[in-house]
Amino acid sequence: MTATLEELTFHSFDAKAAFYDWGGFNLWLFHQINGLQPGEVYDQAMQLITLAGDRHLFPYYMAFLMCCALSSAIVRKFMGSINLKRQIYRWLGVLLVFGIGYVAVAAVIYGLKDYFQYPRPFIALQEGTFRVIGGLPELEKHWQTFPSGHAAFITLAVQSLRPVMNHLLRFLGWLLILMVCWSRIALGMHFPADVLAGFLLAWMVTALLQLMLYKWMGLLHK
Repeated sequence: MTATLEELTFHSFDAKAAFYDWGGFNLWLFHQINGLQPGEVYDQAMQLITLAGDRHLFPYYMAFLMCCALSSAIVRKFMGSINLKRQIYRWLGVLLVFGIGYVAVAAVIYGLKDYFQYPRPFIALQEGTFRVIGGLPELEKHWQTFPSGHAAFITLAVQSLRPVMNHLLRFLGWLLILMVCWSRIALGMHFPADVLAGFLLAWMVTALLQLMLYKWMGLLHK
């Protein structure tokens, strides 16, 4: 369950060193981000931002999306929009992708965590060489670091909404994903490779679900 700093830097040339350590860059980048100390406001902001990626907020996210879908349908109906049915299909796709994606991503995340069992920074690194903001989690449940569940969840949430977002909202969504990923490193909970893996995993699952579901609903629409 524990690992030394030397073990984390993976001096041997193997698959683990290639895809996780990045020749030492993963650890170096972690220290650059985690070592920033702009002040107490920054620390509090990181703790607040990271909450956006908490998977336990799924019911609230889903409720919010359902309210948005209903509001959009009512407004378009009231305005006599000719694209009402198409918009309903888009929002239905959003809800299906987010719901199915949540189960699929969670299953893959926990499967990968159990398979790789990479330790979090506060276990792998020497005490005093990094910062942990907001206290340590329960080690019995949360010592596995790869991939990041927070990065995966916020990516799933934002990308699920992509079909109903304009360019500005998409930009803000990407910014939110970046901020949550950054916060996980700043808080000392993950290495950069963890958040990158979580992001890529959720992005691929979401893209695949959207491709299948929207094509299916498009056939139904005809």
